[in-house]
Amino acid sequence: MKKKSVTFLTAILLLGIGGNTFAADTTVATDTKAVTTTTVATDTKATTDEKSEKFKISGVFGTRYDHTEGQGVTDFGNVLGLKISAKLNDKISIMTESEMHHNLRDDLPFDFSPDGKLNDWTWLGLQAHVKGDFDGTTVKLGRFSYVPTYGLVHGDKQQVDGGLVSFGKIVKTTIVTGTNNPFWPATTSNSTLNDADGIMQKSSYHAIDFVVPVSKITNIRASYQKGTVPLPREVASSNPQLSFTEYGFDTNFAKDLSFECAQVRSTADSANNGSYAKLTYKGANPGKLHSYDVYTAYHDLEANSIIGNDINFTADQKGMRYGIHYVPWNNSLLHVWYDDVKVSSTNTTKDKFRAQMDFFY
Repeated sequence: MKKKSVTFLTAILLLGIGGNTFAADTTVATDTKAVTTTTVATDTKATTDEKSEKFKISGVFGTRYDHTEGQGVTDFGNVLGLKISAKLNDKISIMTESEMHHNLRDDLPFDFSPDGKLNDWTWLGLQAHVKGDFDGTTVKLGRFSYVPTYGLVHGDKQQVDGGLVSFGKIVKTTIVTGTNNPFWPATTSNSTLNDADGIMQKSSYHAIDFVVPVSKITNIRASYQKGTVPLPREVASSNPQLSFTEYGFDTNFAKDLSFECAQVRSTADSANNGSYAKLTYKGANPGKLHSYDVYTAYHDLEANSIIGNDINFTADQKGMRYGIHYVPWNNSLLHVWYDDVKVSSTNTTKDKFRAQMDFFY
């Protein structure tokens, strides 16, 4: 099979959200009353911080607008993501995540829906797992998101029911085994339809991935995965098990310029290659007011080269994406992109546009 070279260019944002550090109050009390008040306040704050550290609620509320050439508006709705985590002790925690989508229009098409429309949907327990941290080794048991390498082959809507172990202080190695449990809104599946829950066919899934830092600014990433491209549960047959490799590197050319690229390949008999690259200027951070970035991305993923991702780089499509991120308010993120897309198998255009506004809590 002829080997495809990774085409130059394109993009990356992706926010590395740094934590803010707040200095403690260093005022010295000058009398007993002040000392007592300060002690009580400190104890109360410590108790509150300890409780908030043990139990945490976080998530995102956003509005998304999608337009696809030849189809018109394909999504216009609100999304609410909710994460609840609880720390049982210094090493063990539990976490659950749910997601809800409410359409602002009731006439949007969706090919895989029983009624041909995109309906409201909800997935409770999108993630639900126990996590353990043991001296640099992380273990997860239950249902969890897993996004190896650059998230092309297996994205964060391809949940895994099973186990994960990640270890290594220099070279990070992650091993995953279990069952792929993907959710595609409106397949058999929609919270507004009878007997509809969004769950696709389940299949066994196994993976190992590596992150190798070769310098302070450059990483090499690689993964080997074995799984099945998901199908709606009503389809009697199932796609065959395939092996997928994904490998590439990411680096910072300069303070405000970053780049990443990757190659993918599967063991399918045909249409089994893919390439991708991103170039980004600056870096948006929801915790930093008015921060922004501008990026461009090239993607060419053949029909049998991936399982599925949630970054909207679709199989059997190739194109150039141009996008921006901007933080208009603290803990918010505006993302706008245009993708000049061509369907590989038919050589027809299918340009895409998205505008998305998210608020984090």
